[in-house]
Amino acid sequence: MGTIWQDLRYGARLLLKKPGFTLAALAMLTLGIGASTAILCVIDAVLLAPLRFPEPDRLLQLEERHAGVSSYNFTYANYFDLARTTRTLSDVTAYRPWQFNLGGGREPETVDGCVVTPNCFSSVGITRLLGRTFAEQDNLP
Repeated sequence: MGTIWQDLRYGARLLLKKPGFTLAALAMLTLGIGASTAILCVIDAVLLAPLRFPEPDRLLQLEERHAGVSSYNFTYANYFDLARTTRTLSDVTAYRPWQFNLGGGREPETVDGCVVTPNCFSSVGITRLLGRTFAEQDNLP
């Protein structure tokens, strides 16, 4: 045990003799630990943490695939058939990624979003804080 304390005192004396090296080493350690912590926090929030829905283990995504076609989108008619005839699923929601053009400023802006069916929020258990969510009338042409 005595040799460990001797080694620690010797290391401290060497670090105090060269303050420039000590500051550079501490700066590198700080940056490395900070970057590792930030990366692990992002990985935990995006990949490892469970979805913030009630009962996320009950959600599933259905896809329709055809040989030789890279697209896997359900048609709207197939969505309606599935929603009407399913007995094993408690709710069926459809969404499609979409790009929207927003105007009103000096230049129009393109933003990413989704086109969703009116039951999108209720099917995953999200309630509104203000205003209203989509109604079935919003889905009519």
